Amino acid sequence: MDTKLLFKMCKAEVHRHLEGSITPAIAIKVAKEFGFPLSWGNEKEVAKFIQITNNNSRSLLDFLKKFSYIEPLFKQGEAISLITEEVLASVKKDNIRYLELRFSPFYMAGAYSNPQKLSPLPQEVVEQVIKGVSKAVEDKKLIVKLLIIIGRELGKPFAWETLKLALAYKKYGVVGVDLAGDEVNYPADTYKELFNKAKEEGLKITIHSGEATTALDILTALSLGADRIGHGVKAIESKEVMRKLVETQTPLELCPTSNFHTGVVSSLKEHPIKTFFKQGLWVTLNTDDPGISNISLSGEYCKLKEELDFSLKELFQINLLTLKASFLSPAEKEKLIVEFTSFGEKHGLI
Repeated sequence: MDTKLLFKMCKAEVHRHLEGSITPAIAIKVAKEFGFPLSWGNEKEVAKFIQITNNNSRSLLDFLKKFSYIEPLFKQGEAISLITEEVLASVKKDNIRYLELRFSPFYMAGAYSNPQKLSPLPQEVVEQVIKGVSKAVEDKKLIVKLLIIIGRELGKPFAWETLKLALAYKKYGVVGVDLAGDEVNYPADTYKELFNKAKEEGLKITIHSGEATTALDILTALSLGADRIGHGVKAIESKEVMRKLVETQTPLELCPTSNFHTGVVSSLKEHPIKTFFKQGLWVTLNTDDPGISNISLSGEYCKLKEELDFSLKELFQINLLTLKASFLSPAEKEKLIVEFTSFGEKHGLI
C-alpha cells in the first residue's frame, strides 16, 4: 500500500540529467530510427554498457564511463528531440508533475571528444531539447523547466558560450545554469565573473559541489551565489558547513542511489539525507541519472522508507521541499504547492 501511494503521489524533481536518463529501451529505439551503427542487441545486452550492474565497481570514474556509450546517440539533432520526448514520457509515467531537466549542449555536440568540430551545433542541441519538451508537455500533465550545464573541464571560453545559450533561450524555459564536471581539478571559483553575469541576467545557479571533493567546497559554492547545491553529500563531514546550510536554507539536491553508485557513500543506509533532514537542512530528493542507475523517483522514495525508516509524512514533506526549491516563478510555484498539498491532505500525509 505504501509503495502504491508513493508511486501515485504527484512529485517534483530538480536534479536529473537528460543524457543520464536514457534507458536501454530508449537507446535501441533511437539507434534503430536514425540508423546509428551500434553493436548492441537486446535491452539486456545494452544494459551491460549503459547501466550500473552488480558487476560494476562503485566509483565515479566507472559511472562516468557509461556516458561514452551514450554519446553516439546525439549525432543527429532530431535524435535529441526524440530522446527528450521518450525520457519525459517515462517521467510522466512516474507521476512526476514538475521537472527541472539539465543537459550539456557542448557534451552532446561532441566538445569533449572533438572540440574543433562540433556536430550538431550546441544551438541546435538546445533547440531540439526544447522541441522535445514542447511535444511532451502538450497534454498539460507535466511542467518542465531547463538548466544548461557548464562543463568545468571545457574551460572559460566554452563556459561563456554556454551562458550565452542559456540567456538566448530564457523565454523558452531555460531558468538557470549548472556547473558540473571534475570538481577536483577545476574549482568553481574560476567562474565567479560568469556567475555574477548569470545572476544579473536573472538566471538561477546550481553548482555540483561536495560530491567528489570536501565539505569546504560547498562554502565556496555558497560564496559564488549558488541558489542550490548539486549533491552536497560531504556537508556531513563539517559541522560548520551544516550550520551554514541551515542558516542560509540553501537546498541540497540529494541523489542517494547515484551517490551509492559513484562510491560517495558505501551504502544507502549510510547516506546522510536522514541526518540532514532531522537537523533542519533543506533537502530535496532526485534521481540524477536514472537511466544509468536503473531507478525511478518513486523507487527512491520507497528506498528512503525501507532503508532509512522515513515515515510517509516525512517523505511527503521532502517532496514539498523539493517543489519549493524549484526555480519556478512564485505564482507558478504557489499553484503547484496548492495541488500537492491537496493530494497530501486527501491521503493523510499532512
